[in-house]
Amino acid sequence: MNSTQIETPIGKIEITEDNNTLIKLKYSDELQILKENKSYYLNKSIVQINEYFEGKRTSFDLKLNPGGTDFQIEVWKEVLKIPYGKTKTYLEIAKAIGDPGAARAVGNANNKNPIPILIPCHRVVGANGN
Repeated sequence: MNSTQIETPIGKIEITEDNNTLIKLKYSDELQILKENKSYYLNKSIVQINEYFEGKRTSFDLKLNPGGTDFQIEVWKEVLKIPYGKTKTYLEIAKAIGDPGAARAVGNANNKNPIPILIPCHRVVGANGN
């Protein structure tokens, strides 16, 4: 497992990969000195995240392995389908996974997303658009 931190327009982010898959992006209040072993895959991740914030990238080609329940993983797979510049509601996600009564549970799963930005939870909104 390898980790590093980068400075982004939205603050510091710690990136963690394991066996060439991203497992976590974590917002951090302060830049910490990490004992790091920047792997090729971490470097590739840093480049793509920086390109995203520079407006040069609208999708990622990184392998993701978010740890979660079967339901959470199903929600995150659906969230990954939301195109850049578009949004979906919690209800739309719930319907897409075949459980229209699970809008609140979709929100909870979205809140537990261990790889924000790459799994674009920011593209999921409430029924009122917020």
